[in-house]
Amino acid sequence: VDGSLIATCQQAASAIADRRCGLFLVVIGDTERPFVKTEFVDESEIGSLSTMFGDQSLSQVLQEQSVGFLQTTTKDLKTYAEPILPPPRLLIIGGGHVGQALAVQANLTGFELVVFDDRPNFTSAELFPAGTQRFCGDIETQLNHFPIDHDCYIVIVTRDHRHDAEALAACLPSPAKYLG
Repeated sequence: VDGSLIATCQQAASAIADRRCGLFLVVIGDTERPFVKTEFVDESEIGSLSTMFGDQSLSQVLQEQSVGFLQTTTKDLKTYAEPILPPPRLLIIGGGHVGQALAVQANLTGFELVVFDDRPNFTSAELFPAGTQRFCGDIETQLNHFPIDHDCYIVIVTRDHRHDAEALAACLPSPAKYLG
């Protein structure tokens, strides 16, 4: 394995860890001296490659989450593109029995899990799948300081309606993909 492939994989892993999207590209040159080159293109850098692939093709691959070869403006190059996306994030507000059961199921489907509760005994590590982020404290305050993005799904399952209403008020202005 050459160093460029390792560096490309490290860039992709770093993007996933930072919850950024991008494209893993494999460029195959069918020229006098054939070559294969790998590259990771961060979502913020996609526009700079538009002259090679056309205005929308790279953005479209990422948006549609499609995998495959792209048409390039240079006929002796073939480029394979694969979207690199962080896993969707599920915020479970309420660490009781419903939140615990939901966490187990969501973990099986590949969600990154985050649990919020104001009770220490309902945010302990042994109650949730490995890797679950757990926050204990005032739920509304915790949510107001948590980065909720467009790839977050939020489920409110606290122990009473008052806590549900506070959590809902904190989440409503967010760009979350789902709130229930």
